[in-house]
Formats: sequence, structure tokens, C-alpha cells
Amino acid sequence: MRAFARYIPLLEKIALAMLAIGIGLTLLGLDISLLKFSIFVTAILFFISAYVPIDIPRVDDGEVGGLRELLTYLVAPKVAFIGSAVILFGIGLYLANPSNEIGFKKMLLIGMTTTGVASLIILAGFVTGAKYTKYVMPVLYRAIPSIVAAAAIWSKVN
Repeated sequence: MRAFARYIPLLEKIALAMLAIGIGLTLLGLDISLLKFSIFVTAILFFISAYVPIDIPRVDDGEVGGLRELLTYLVAPKVAFIGSAVILFGIGLYLANPSNEIGFKKMLLIGMTTTGVASLIILAGFVTGAKYTKYVMPVLYRAIPSIVAAAAIWSKVN
């Protein structure tokens, strides 16, 4: 996994560039297939990112982390990545077939809930001074836009 993990940031940049081009083409009234493809690719990359360990320079200061560090550093980022992947997959299903409301609505609801809770745990760890939170903050840069996009679609279909 570590051999593939070093390519994930590059693949994310390519997928986000495809997403930006797809959004532009969609706004111009042209093809939507690049947008759908890039959303599914980004969802797959987010899902894979949940299993990649976060590289943190270890400092042996003699302190043992507790539950706060465990949740902030290990559990919440994985849940946020998987929840974001579920959100993006639900958005992809919405774009593919908007009339199938049951499937994508459940995915959006589950994804928003899990990603929101995981984001709050990471933010709470940051506020309370948990160790290594600055290394997991980039997870929020992926999770929060996913939640906002899902909330926008959710409000549109309800």
C-alpha cells in the first residue's frame, strides 16, 4: 500500500483538475460525463486514502497519547475519508440517475452524518490540543467541501 500511497496526492490533483474541467463543461451546457467520471475517481481515491497511514514525524517525549489522540489521529480521519467517498459516490449516482432518489439520498445522508461527526472530532481534538492534529487537518480540506456539496444536493432534492 505504501508504494501506491506516494502517488495518491498526484492522482488527487489530476482528479480535481478533471473535476474542475467537468464543472466548467457542465456550466457551459456541454458534456457531463467528465464530471461524473471525475467524481467517481475522486471517491475511489478518498476511499483508498482511508487505508494509507498518515506520516507523522515521531518525537519520543515520554508522553503516551490517550483516547483523544486515538480518535483525532487514527479513527476520525479514516471515517472522514470513507464518509467523503460515500458522499461523492452518492453525488455520482445522483448525476447518473436523478430519478433514483432512494439510493443516492441514503448515501448522502450516511456520508454527511459520518463525515460531519468525524470532522467535529478532528476539530475538537484541534481545539483541545491533541497531539499531531496539524497532520490530520488536510483531511478536513477534503471532508468539508464534500459535506457542503452533499448538503446542496440534499436541499435541492428535498
